Amino acid sequence: MYLKTVFGGGWLVFQYRYDGSVDFYRNWTEYRDGFGSIDGEFWLGLDYLHHVTSARKHELLVELKDFDGNYMYARYDEFEIGSEEDQYALTKLGSYTGTANDSLIAHKGRGDDHHNTTDRRLPGFAYEMIANKLEYMQDKLIAMESAIKEDRKLIDQQTDAIHANHAQMKEDMQLLVRKFIDAQTQSNKALIEAANANQAKMKEEIQLLACKCIDQQTETFENNNAQIRDEIQQLASKKDLARFMTISGLNLHNISFESCKENILKRSGQYLIQPTENNKPFRGYCEQTAFGGGWLVIQYRYDGSVDFFRNWAQYRNGFGSMDGEFWLGLEYLHRMTSARKHELLVELKDFEGNYMYARYDEFAIGSEEEQYPLAKLGAYTGTTGDALSYHKGMKFTTKDRDNDLASSNCANNWKGAWWYKACHGANLNGLYRNSVDGENIVWNAHKRYWGLAYSRMMIREI
Repeated sequence: MYLKTVFGGGWLVFQYRYDGSVDFYRNWTEYRDGFGSIDGEFWLGLDYLHHVTSARKHELLVELKDFDGNYMYARYDEFEIGSEEDQYALTKLGSYTGTANDSLIAHKGRGDDHHNTTDRRLPGFAYEMIANKLEYMQDKLIAMESAIKEDRKLIDQQTDAIHANHAQMKEDMQLLVRKFIDAQTQSNKALIEAANANQAKMKEEIQLLACKCIDQQTETFENNNAQIRDEIQQLASKKDLARFMTISGLNLHNISFESCKENILKRSGQYLIQPTENNKPFRGYCEQTAFGGGWLVIQYRYDGSVDFFRNWAQYRNGFGSMDGEFWLGLEYLHRMTSARKHELLVELKDFEGNYMYARYDEFAIGSEEEQYPLAKLGAYTGTTGDALSYHKGMKFTTKDRDNDLASSNCANNWKGAWWYKACHGANLNGLYRNSVDGENIVWNAHKRYWGLAYSRMMIREI
């Protein structure tokens, strides 16, 4: 759900288009259930519109811009969509006000004619992908069923053979007994009892042999089944599943990756990151276009909407929103950079729009027990000058934890939090202001104490 703050706020956005990145020529099912991403272009879904507008009275606002940047709007004081049985008809449309003229009244009372067609199928490639997977699984199931039938046939044959042998032995024993009876007199009871005892023992041995044979066949049957199950389960491995979800357009954001560089989708956005099997996954923002992609964003500032003058716990755990300004968190930085080798990229812009960057070929942060020091910082390349090497080896300082070398707390003095020394060559967590002051977001290798309008720090696995 995405809410807007224009016209007094409280608006639920159900359609958003601004760059043509999403194809809106879709079928009935997609328009019913919704498509696209709330982080970009999207359609919320007719079924959600029906549920919302039928539950309570709503109004409608349509905002438009032409390619010359001219803004227009149309506002209707009542709006309601019917159910799917009604073909999601535009059942209610109130009075018009606005600057865009009324082009919607002609559609009042009509269903979604554009999608009243038989085009309710999957896209060709995704359908073929699913069909191939299902066909492969069906072949495996047929093979398993055939193996089960063969195993059962073999067990039946073995059982029949055992019964035949048992019958033959029983006949032989009975013949032997009759011969003994014919040869001995009625009084020779001991010999008859011995024969009966021998028969009972042989019967027990036959039964034991039959049970052992059945157990062996059952074990073989279970092993065959286990092998088939393992082969089928291999279809659902994380990588196969991720590839299938990528092709079919399903949600990939709930699959964890070791780093943004390992993300096979190669699209910028929020993903689950898990540096090692022993770490709990966390959500991070992956930048997949700048400098070859594969970057995890650890700090982002561009409008001053988030206060960065924070305490130790907040800088340890992270704050802000990945949909806006944020700080990822020192603990996540330590886990990532201690698990594998990383590089650092710092992107900057001044208030005139001039872009600069600084890149370091190694970057690592120590543990909280060590006060999250800037443990490793490699060689510099870039366009803005090196303002960070001055801080190499320094512990992190916040307004409530003084780890710098100055006589007073540098974080309090310069209204930020950083790997201060005595005090700073860079202060990217300072105040967001367009002025010349060391308390600002500054990178002194560019212009000393000149406030910057944009700062983004990112790391990438090497």
